[in-house]
Order: sequence, then structure tokens, then C-alpha cells
Amino acid sequence: MKKILSLISLCLTAAMMLSVCAFAADGDAALPFRDVGAGEWYYGNVKYVYENGIMKGTSDTEFSPDGTLTRAMCVAILHRAAGEPTVNVKLKFTDLAPGEYYEKPVIWAFARGIVKGRTENEFVPDGNITRAEFATMLFRYMKASRLTLTETNDSVPTDADKIPEFAADAVYALYRAGIVTGKGGGVFDPGADITRAETAAMIERFQRSAIDTMENPVFDDGVLDIAYIGNSFTYVPKIQDHFEAIAEGKHEIKTHMRTHPGWMLSDHYDKWSKRSEDTISYMARDWDVIVLNDAGNIELLQLREDFIEQYESLPEETKAKYSFDAYYQQVRNTLRSDEYFKLFTEMFGPDKIYYNLCESSFSKNGSNEKYFRWRNWLRDNCGINRIMLNITGFDPALRLDPNDFYYYPEDFHPNNLYGYCYALALYCTIYDEPCIVQNNGILTDDDIPGGTPEEKEAYMIMIKNLIQEQLDFEKAH
Repeated sequence: MKKILSLISLCLTAAMMLSVCAFAADGDAALPFRDVGAGEWYYGNVKYVYENGIMKGTSDTEFSPDGTLTRAMCVAILHRAAGEPTVNVKLKFTDLAPGEYYEKPVIWAFARGIVKGRTENEFVPDGNITRAEFATMLFRYMKASRLTLTETNDSVPTDADKIPEFAADAVYALYRAGIVTGKGGGVFDPGADITRAETAAMIERFQRSAIDTMENPVFDDGVLDIAYIGNSFTYVPKIQDHFEAIAEGKHEIKTHMRTHPGWMLSDHYDKWSKRSEDTISYMARDWDVIVLNDAGNIELLQLREDFIEQYESLPEETKAKYSFDAYYQQVRNTLRSDEYFKLFTEMFGPDKIYYNLCESSFSKNGSNEKYFRWRNWLRDNCGINRIMLNITGFDPALRLDPNDFYYYPEDFHPNNLYGYCYALALYCTIYDEPCIVQNNGILTDDDIPGGTPEEKEAYMIMIKNLIQEQLDFEKAH
């Protein structure tokens, strides 16, 4: 399973480990900042974030350890620590100047649910940031990056009654993990503006303590809670049965079916937003994995590239009235592609693993360009992995070819077989295991094409190979 780039990854390469170890051993190479003395409590913290490119000085010779930070500065610091990923999401904030140093960091942090605006239309990049606010930002980063912390104590700050409600979970988690240590006497001082030295200390402690859980999912209660959201195609209910059967004896799994016929993501969001009693149980927030059935309708993405050919086919008089940008913007105004991740994080939280099951159109003569473009957009902008399988049919007589995924037997579309294929692909992806399962009694003989046991066994081997080939093919793209 592909790892999400995180703070912890910055210290996992051999070169970085060597540089950090060298510093720890002999304390060589003095900092260029004349206001950071070697005897100050924050010297090692500042040296760490400076040498790893996470924080810069306020000038070539000054770090300003007692200086404060703005909201934009804090977002930029986390963005550098994350490897400066690029996210293409349009924001509604009217107070962000294009081209400023904070533009890409704010887009990234907002899309990942790490920061919010002060109001619906204002981010307030130059606004100050308190210790409680930065702790919350760092905590959200941890969740969005699939990281976890080990608690070293069960205490709370002595001024816990002064911690705002929105920051309580973050401050307690960071305090118990030793990321924040207070100002003496266990006082956290949540309302004080955070200083640059304090920020450097929190960043280094976090980087050295955070554990990446993405490679091998370990869930809070030892159980994988997986929810299915979206349209209710007839094969979807079969997935949960097959998934549990495939994982039996190796992983403990609970499944939650929340599909509805004909529903798109916006329908689920509208129901959830009403906050009725049935909605609260309907959209539980303690699920670990969210499986989307075609993202509620993948066509809602409507990426810019998808409209170039469509625009060129318009009548000349129409193109004379609308430029391509104006035409595309008009279409975008009626769609919700920019809202996808916002809806997901509001409903389920940013600390989830998302998969989108999607029937592909791999064909002998067709192009996969659009489907991979959609897959990449969901992955890069929404943190959603896609599992694309052509499950419209399988023909054991056809030769397997990793570049040819169209298998069309006549009049054979068994829902059980579809559910099995998606369940097997989902299992292989979540647990990063090869498709070792053939059937082992998961499907009945009636569900498997073939007139003899030998033919049925050959068919199951073909399906296993087909799924593995498609997963390998997609991963390569």
C-alpha cells in the first residue's frame, strides 16, 4: 500500500538519519543565527528544523525565537515538513493573494482538513495563532497523515479548564505524548501566542515520536470497521460477505452497509447535514475504512480536460459566445467536484482510509486516459485510492493479457461473482497482500461458470490472476 508522505518520512532516509545522528553525537556546525545561543533550551530544536528545511530564519542571521507566527506561517511550516505536496483545489477565501508564499500550503492544508477559515470566506493569513490553535493544527495533520502517537502519561495540564473545547482532544493527546510540556507547573497557557522556539520544539518532538500506521493498518480496537457508502448496485451487498470470508482467520472485520439505490454522494451529505437522530447512527464517525461505490457518481468530477473535446464539438455560434474558460466555469458552477474532500472530511473525518470501487473501461481499442485522470484526481486531491476492475464479465476461454481487460461471456453477469472480485481486490489492497485466494468455498458452485469441477477451478484461477494483473497494471500507472 502506498504510504502517504508524512513528517516521519523526513527522518527515515539514510542521509537524514546520518545527519541527525552526527549532530546528536558531536554538536558540530553552529547555526547561522546570532540570537540562538548554544546554551538555550531550544537550540537543538531550532537546529533540527533548520537543517531539515522545515523552518527558516527571519533573516540570514536571526531566527527570532521569541517572535510569534501567523496562521499562514504555521501552515507553510507543516507544508514543508510534509514534502510540499501540491493539491489542486479551488478555495473560496477572498483574502488570499495569488502567488504569495502561503498560497499552495493553505490550499493543501485546507483540502486535507488541517485548517479552516476564520469565516466562510476569509482565511486571515496574517492572523496570530495561539498555542491551542497550533496544537489543533498539528493534531489534524497527524490524523490526515495516518500517524499516531504513543502516550507516555495520562495527565492533563493544570490549566485544563482554560483549554477551549475545540482544542481539548489535540492538547491532551500531544501533552500525554510529550509533544507539548507546558510552561512549568503543568501550565499549558492555551491562549498565549505560540513562539517560533515553541513551534520548533513541538515539530521536532512530533517528528521523532509519530508512528506511521499506513503501511500495515492497526486500528484502535484491533478491528477493521469498513463502511460502504454510495449507490446500491446489486453486487455491493455481496462484497461485505465475501470480504469477511476471505479475511476469516487472519483479520477481524466489521462491515457497515450504508448504500442506497440511486444515491450520489451529495444525497448522503444532504441527509447527514440535517443532523437528525437516524443520521447520527447512519454516518458513524468511528469507521476505519470508507468504501465508496463509484464515488456516488464518478461523472461528477468533470475535470477540465474532459471538456476540451466536448467544447470543440459545440456549434461555432456557441463558441463565439463563450470562451472555453467561460464554458467550463459555467459547467463547474453546477457540479461539486471541488467539494468532494470537504464533504468526506465533514462526514467521516480526515483520518480515514478511502477507497473508490469503479468499473473500468479497459478495452482492446479504447483509451484509459480519462479513467486514470479521474483516479489521479481523487487520489491527489481527496486522498482516495481507486480500485478499477472490469467486472462486466469474464471468459475463461480468453487468453490473459495484462493490457487487455475486456472479458465478455454471453449472458453471464452473476452478482456474487462481482462481489467476490471487488472483495478480493479490496482485501489485497488494504492489507497489501497478493491475490492468493482462489475460492476455498467462498462461492458456491452455482456462482461459478463451468460445467465440471475442473472448469470451475480453472475459472477461479483465471479470476485471481485477472485481479492481480489489473491491480499491478493500475499501480504501474
